[in-house]
Amino acid sequence: MVLSQVEELVQTVGLRTLDAVHVASALTFQAASGLTIPFITADSRQREAGERLALNLVWVG
Repeated sequence: MVLSQVEELVQTVGLRTLDAVHVASALTFQAASGLTIPFITADSRQREAGERLALNLVWVG
C-alpha cells in the first residue's frame, strides 16, 4: 500500500522518492489508524506536498 502511494506521489505531486516514502507513510498510517498525526519537516518539497495533501504539517525552518 505504501509503495503504490509513493509511486502516485512521485508522479502526481513531483516528490523525490525518499520524500514520497515519508509522506506516503504518514498518509497510510493516518488512513489505517484514524488518527491525525503531525507531519514534521524542514524540507520545502515535503512541506508543499503536505500542505497540498492536507497533512497536519509542522514546519521546522
